[in-house]
Amino acid sequence: MLKVASDVDWRFELALIMANETGHRSKAIRHLRWLDIDLINRTIRWQAEADKAGQEYVTPLTEAAVGALQHAQEERTAIGET
Repeated sequence: MLKVASDVDWRFELALIMANETGHRSKAIRHLRWLDIDLINRTIRWQAEADKAGQEYVTPLTEAAVGALQHAQEERTAIGET
């Protein structure tokens, strides 16, 4: 799927990478905002509203996830609430 994901949409490709690298559900990934992602400290904050258990927590990001997020941010110049 990942090989053709970019043909579908860049967000689909990023979502697949994030699902694989974080183990989180698509709903939690869809609710992420750039404010939740800390590329300097390589962490991601998962909002309680999007979590199945209703808990907010922070997890580390893998190299692959950081690379995909950096690429998306550079290509889309998106920050903040986006």
